Amino acid sequence: MKKYISPNHLEGDFKEPFSIDDKIEIFADRVRGWQLTIAERCVNIPHADFAALSIVFSYFEMVGNCIEGSTGSKASFRVGFKRVFPGIPAPDVTLNKLYEIVRNALYHFGTVRSPHLYITRDIAEPITYKDYTFSINPTEFIATIRAHFEGYITDLKKAGNRDVRERFVRAFDGQTVTIPSEHPPTWGVLTSTQPQSVQPPNDKEGFPSSSGGTVTP
Repeated sequence: MKKYISPNHLEGDFKEPFSIDDKIEIFADRVRGWQLTIAERCVNIPHADFAALSIVFSYFEMVGNCIEGSTGSKASFRVGFKRVFPGIPAPDVTLNKLYEIVRNALYHFGTVRSPHLYITRDIAEPITYKDYTFSINPTEFIATIRAHFEGYITDLKKAGNRDVRERFVRAFDGQTVTIPSEHPPTWGVLTSTQPQSVQPPNDKEGFPSSSGGTVTP
């Protein structure tokens, strides 16, 4: 039975211990093949926007951890979000709420939890923020994340970017999965034969008080 460590690499393809470049290649292949490409396909499926966003909203936390180290889920989320969307003028308290009403709600409830978020293709931008309300165009949102990721991988591959590479390695190694066996895999091997409405937050949490629930036009 084949054991994939990424969509295009099998256990044993790389000599252990992995080099920095090996780790970058495995990481890049995983994020591209197991996350971004799947999310890009989802946006072409009717009613799959929530599924697509569920996949990519983990990106901010992941890349934030790689960039600045493990500082907590919300902090890593804020770092990653600001790197991908530096032009969004949302304060930290609002990004914390975005983390809760989108990231957490999608993972725990399968939908968003606030009337202050719209999933729509009626905007040209990937995401906008105005009057305490976010609007997300899933297609452009995912495309922007993809562009950021490819730029990040390009930076990682430059041997002269020592600090960037060292921070990445700490994050990569920190996710090591040890599976008891005679020959434990190095990192998360996949065994395969083929490659409700809720009350909105109050203004102390970053949004104005109002009545209503989930809005998904």
